[in-house]
Amino acid sequence: MQHRGIVKCLISQNCDGLHLRSGIKSTHLAELHGNMNLEICAVCDSKYLRDFDTDTGRADSLSSFGENLPKDQLSKARLHAEKADVCL
Repeated sequence: MQHRGIVKCLISQNCDGLHLRSGIKSTHLAELHGNMNLEICAVCDSKYLRDFDTDTGRADSLSSFGENLPKDQLSKARLHAEKADVCL
């Protein structure tokens, strides 16, 4: 449905990377609680989806209960939700 232009954005609370593995483009995905399998290079900002939890020892990769959600992902989610014809 993404390829046909029906799905504009997937807003997710999952943090396991399965949405990216399914083929959803990152530009069409708002991961509100982060992604524990996504490793980001501190030098060049390249992103690597791993088969393991890359969150070990990193406090900045996931949002836990009571913490603020990442502003960029929340803004993306709100923008698409406001423009949506249907939300499932």
